[in-house]
Amino acid sequence: SRRQRQMCIRDSSSGAAIFYDVLSVNTGSQPKLNAIAGANFGHAVKPIKSFITQWERWLIAQQGTTDSIPNVAVVGGGAASIEVILAVSHRLKVLNIEVKLSLICAADSLLSSHNRKVQTLIKKHLAAANIAVSYNSAVTAATATGMTINNNKELLSDFTVWAVNAQAKPWLANTDLSCNEDGFINVDSNLRSTSHHNVFSSGDTINFVSQTLPKAGVYAVRQGPILSNNIRAMTNPASTKLLIYKPQQQFLSLLTTGEKHAILSRGALCLSGNWVWRWKNKIDSNFVNRFTPPNKAN
Repeated sequence: SRRQRQMCIRDSSSGAAIFYDVLSVNTGSQPKLNAIAGANFGHAVKPIKSFITQWERWLIAQQGTTDSIPNVAVVGGGAASIEVILAVSHRLKVLNIEVKLSLICAADSLLSSHNRKVQTLIKKHLAAANIAVSYNSAVTAATATGMTINNNKELLSDFTVWAVNAQAKPWLANTDLSCNEDGFINVDSNLRSTSHHNVFSSGDTINFVSQTLPKAGVYAVRQGPILSNNIRAMTNPASTKLLIYKPQQQFLSLLTTGEKHAILSRGALCLSGNWVWRWKNKIDSNFVNRFTPPNKAN
């Protein structure tokens, strides 16, 4: 029946139908690369495990090499691209590998969602690391040795990193779920699909119809308890009521600058120092440890 077709998903490997009463879709996003010809020649920061493997392989190949100085380019203008290129710079310095570093930004400024103090401080860190920054530079094509900027300018790059804006997973376009023009699932204040009230979604997968939210992990973390409660409410409405997700108006941002140093910002506030890095490291470690099973005794 039509109702049955709406209430099943298919296993991508076997094609087998999996029926459900309540579904939660939390598959995240992926780098927006569909408009870049030859994007496969670069290396997307997501999934991070794959990126680290490719980066470490490239680093090993560079050690002991006496050829010309290689070029590394990071494409993006947000927090991810900043943290990645400064981390790359620090790692190269530790390994004593000389590289020409470039940050390629399609916009006319970096970190547009942060205050001017943060933007100024980040520019100082980039300059100190001898990182060349190109603004108003949209990458339109890539090859194994470089990229094309704005369809007419060539830039050399032996290792290109994609840290660009997010796009929805392509498979969502093949579903009956209501999605916005960018392919993200439209959800209401209960994190429930606007077209299928037994389907929930959260994190980077969604378009929150009540207001525009940037793709940031801080929202996904706050959505978790709401999502968990509302799934239970669908399966046991007599004992659990649907909760409304209310996004925080401001959130704390902690940007690492390569070494054991970081920048803190929230609204107009901007602080920096090694103590910020230690705080961020503790927060991140505690979060990761929540999902790390304890070692089992032999």
